[in-house]
Amino acid sequence: MVFYIEDRGIFSEKEALTITGQMGESLTCVHQQGFLHRDVKPHNIVLRRDTREAVLINFGFAREYIDSRTITQTQGFAPLEQYKKKARRGAFTDVYALAATLYSLLTAKIPFPANFCEQNVALIPPQQHNPQISARINQAILQGSRSL
Repeated sequence: MVFYIEDRGIFSEKEALTITGQMGESLTCVHQQGFLHRDVKPHNIVLRRDTREAVLINFGFAREYIDSRTITQTQGFAPLEQYKKKARRGAFTDVYALAATLYSLLTAKIPFPANFCEQNVALIPPQQHNPQISARINQAILQGSRSL
């Protein structure tokens, strides 16, 4: 496996969508079992050497949906509900982190921590960092990064 996702820099839109698509498939399996990964970020993605298939690793924070404990997660990838002890969690918790991961893959930047939105600090649209990002993907990232 290759551990260069986090240090690679900007990915093409096609590469980034392939990686996050594979992560989405992995998360669907996790969610179908009633669990959340709760630590999706570029550092927890590796690529297989032979197939370049993306693999989600580090399930140390995975918990059932009903678990109300807060966790420590790399700021910028944790949704707002992970900063709070009592908050509703669900598949959307990992979707937020997946959108933040896509943001990072396409911009080589870490998004603002989710709790900044409580201070009215808006996420810098990914197209401002990388004008090669399509309007459709830019909008999808912004939509996925909204806390519920």
